[in-house]
Amino acid sequence: MTTSIVASLHRTVVPALLMACVALPVVAQTTVISDTFTRSGALAGTAPDVRPGSETWQDSVGLSTNGSSAYPIGSGIYTPTGWLSLSITTGITYSVSVAVNMAAQGTYTGNETTCWVALGLGKFSNPNRDVLNAGGPLFLLRNNGGADLYKTSGSVILTKNPGFFPTSSTLRLDYTRVADGSAVVSYFVNDGLVTTNNYVTAPTVEGIGIQSYYQPITTTFDNLTVTAIPEPSTYAALAGMAALGFAAWRRRKTAAKA
Repeated sequence: MTTSIVASLHRTVVPALLMACVALPVVAQTTVISDTFTRSGALAGTAPDVRPGSETWQDSVGLSTNGSSAYPIGSGIYTPTGWLSLSITTGITYSVSVAVNMAAQGTYTGNETTCWVALGLGKFSNPNRDVLNAGGPLFLLRNNGGADLYKTSGSVILTKNPGFFPTSSTLRLDYTRVADGSAVVSYFVNDGLVTTNNYVTAPTVEGIGIQSYYQPITTTFDNLTVTAIPEPSTYAALAGMAALGFAAWRRRKTAAKA
C-alpha cells in the first residue's frame, strides 16, 4: 500500500510541482486594486474597477470624477481626500501607484510649495481621516517639483529640492510587512527608485489614500493600482520542492527501466 501511495504521488504531485515552478513568473504579480476613474460624479461611495471584495472610496471630500480621472472640486485652500481599505498580508509586497498631474490647467504662480498631491498608506480612522495623519509611509509631491517623503505622519525622512520631479508623474510606494514585525517601504517616481526606508516596527496599514492641497490650481489623479507580489522566498521554497520531487521521480523512472 505504501509503495502504491508513493508511486501515485510521483505520478501526480511531482508533475504538478514542476508545472507550478514553470508558472511562477506568470503568477508572481496580482492586481489587487485598479481604478481608471472612468465614471462621472462624486468619488465617495463608488467602487474601483478592480477590488478584492466590496471596497468603495471613503471620505472623498471634494473629489469627483469626470470620466477619465479624479479631481478636486471647489475653490480655495482645502484638502480633498479619498481612501480605500486594503488588507495587508505579511510577506507580500504591495506596490501602490497613482498618476498625478498638477499642470492640467496651468501652474499656480504664487507659493508653489503649498500646492501638493500625496499618496499614502496608513490607518484612516484617524480624526481627520486624511493621508497626512494616517501614520504610514507617504509620498508628497509639490507643484514646484519638490517633494517630501514621510516615514509616518510628521516624520520626514527625505526632502527633495524644487524642480527635482516633474509635476506630472506616477508616484509609487512598495510596502512589505515582514514576519518579525518590521517593515520596509520604497519610494518611486516614474518607476525610478528615490529611497528606501526600514521600520523596526511596522506601522498600522488599513488602507491607501490620495490627497491634494492646492490654491488656484487643478490637479488630477488617474490609473491607481495596487499589485501584490509574494516574497522571493515563497518561490524559492516551491522551486526547491519541485527540484527534490523531480530528482525522486527521475530515480524511480531509472530504476523502473532497469
